[in-house]
Amino acid sequence: MWRLYGKILPPRLEAAAELIPGGCGVADVGTDHGLLPVWLALRGENTPVIASDLRPGPLSRAVENANRCGLGDKIRFLCADGLSGITPGEAGCVVCCGMGGETIRDIILAASWLKSPDTTLVLQPQSKLRELIKALSREGWSLLGARLSKDAGRVYPVFSVRWTGEETGWDEDTLVKRMSEEKQTMLPEWLEEQVRRLEKALKGAETGKTAGEETEQMRQELQRLRRLMEETGK
Repeated sequence: MWRLYGKILPPRLEAAAELIPGGCGVADVGTDHGLLPVWLALRGENTPVIASDLRPGPLSRAVENANRCGLGDKIRFLCADGLSGITPGEAGCVVCCGMGGETIRDIILAASWLKSPDTTLVLQPQSKLRELIKALSREGWSLLGARLSKDAGRVYPVFSVRWTGEETGWDEDTLVKRMSEEKQTMLPEWLEEQVRRLEKALKGAETGKTAGEETEQMRQELQRLRRLMEETGK
């Protein structure tokens, strides 16, 4: 893993790295093991590189990993909540990977300085994708690029956005169509995963005592996903 010019990123972070522009500072929020900042420091196209995490334990492991590669002095490590401690303008790209969509949303909305056309956000939500996209669209962020990556048996969406100042109206369908345009070969598998999970949840809801509006919403979502599978499979 620690070959300096070998592959050091897991697939999920490798997909995120593809969307990070060169020539700007990068803040990796919720850095955990710090692999992405190490990769950025190796690439040498971004200054500064900031590794931020709320928890001291993961951040200390990130420091150890960077030092192991001789890169400890190339990365600024920050124990902080969200983007607190990062100066506006210090990072032209902010990365949030491996967190729930609602957590990512709250981090973004708490930092008003991100509302700049000069700032790119690279996001990889573990859950609550719809809630995150709704907030981004409503607050004026426009979709730039989209990737899919399979990591530990699961397919993850990774995408980048930039602030425009106007509600853009994009949604999950827009994301899927962009993935199709960018020829993401795992798109059918990702959609199939979502269908399977929703079918399982719907089956449980239908046999429970709370069936009603919730199950109808699930059925509509299943119809949407199946329609997307047909449209992008052509």
